[in-house]
Amino acid sequence: MENSKLHSIQIDGLGTYGGGEFDKVSIAGSGKFTESVKSEKFQVSGIGTLLGELETKMLGVSGTCKVEGNVLAENIDVSGVLKCEGNVELSEELRVNGMTKIEQCLKANTVKGKGFLEVKEDIAGEMIEIEGVLNCGKFLNCEVLVFTAVGTSVLNEVGAARVRIRQGYESVTKFLGPFMPKILKENKVVASTIEGDEIILENCEAKVVRGKNIKIGKGCRIGVVEYSDQIDVDPEAIVDTVNQI
Repeated sequence: MENSKLHSIQIDGLGTYGGGEFDKVSIAGSGKFTESVKSEKFQVSGIGTLLGELETKMLGVSGTCKVEGNVLAENIDVSGVLKCEGNVELSEELRVNGMTKIEQCLKANTVKGKGFLEVKEDIAGEMIEIEGVLNCGKFLNCEVLVFTAVGTSVLNEVGAARVRIRQGYESVTKFLGPFMPKILKENKVVASTIEGDEIILENCEAKVVRGKNIKIGKGCRIGVVEYSDQIDVDPEAIVDTVNQI
């Protein structure tokens, strides 16, 4: 992409475009693209809507952005609200300090931040380090998962070399408590299966936890724990069955 041959778009009021290839796109008002967009940078501090797909080196969202197609990017930084109805694939990092909802799959090298991340299908990455709410509908697969639960998160299957899930202490429920269902006020993770080499859990409810070295901390309720090397269960945890494999 030769930037000298591409023009930039800045929308401060209301604007609708058909799509195309641009250098930089900035939406501070309300902007809509009816077709796919390819750009060096796509920045939304107002309200942005894309009816097609987005390909960009950098997507920044401090306002509200909705993409109906897939997103292909190097980096995404969300301090506002981002909703993607397709797949999201990044070569580098997704930083979530606001709210991000993805209807299909997420693939990124690194996922970091303090906020809300919901992926309806699979999550794949190297390093995932989140404080807040993390929901994954299918399979979460990474090398390292470090998650601090603020509110209730629901995961299906988790597979990682190292897993650490802990309870958050500065909870958003302090502010949102009156408006939240009781179940969401608890800082915990509910999962089906958690597998890894090194696993440390707090305030986690899971049907099966399977790994090499496992530490089940306080507040956990686990159906079956299967370990190969070492197991440590806190007296305040509830584990129905422990098997060495």
